[in-house]
Amino acid sequence: MARRWFAAVLVAVVAGGCDRTTASRRVGIRQERIARTLADIGRSERARPAKLAAARAALRESAVRDAEDRAAHFANYERWARQSVERWQARGPVYRSEAARLLGPRPQRVPGLVTFD
Repeated sequence: MARRWFAAVLVAVVAGGCDRTTASRRVGIRQERIARTLADIGRSERARPAKLAAARAALRESAVRDAEDRAAHFANYERWARQSVERWQARGPVYRSEAARLLGPRPQRVPGLVTFD
């Protein structure tokens, strides 16, 4: 009796599960995901020209802005460099005397002491 009941349940489960097995369900899920991925790739590819045009415009604006900034700051840089050289020249004697004090009686033996004379 128990064997017949077990066989009946087994036949019912197998017969009921034949229409949509686990493998076929997984294949269906996989196909849906592949279709969704392909749709996403298609949308991305269709949007690519607009994104490229926006990037090109942003780069063009950045290049123009950088050129304007360099032109505006060149005068400041030139003034700063000139002031730096003038400061070194004005302080040359102080630098020499301090180097002589730190290096001892023969500072001429140390090469590369820059004073902008």
